[in-house]
Amino acid sequence: LEGRAERALRLGGAAAAMFDATGQQPPAGWRLFTEPILARARAALAPEAAAQAWESGRQLGFDEALGYALEGERVSA
Repeated sequence: LEGRAERALRLGGAAAAMFDATGQQPPAGWRLFTEPILARARAALAPEAAAQAWESGRQLGFDEALGYALEGERVSA
């Protein structure tokens, strides 16, 4: 995770909130991909910090979550 555990948990929390808001469950493939990453992220932080990162992600609106996900990830052509 290269020091990005908090970011991973915030994004995971945002995704979980979006699934909850739509009344849908994440697809099995999604869980297979994300659960190991989120487990490593939780292990990298103190329990309180991990919970806070998750909850802060759950509080993001769609546009905020999208902006946060793309932040620092853009590659210029």
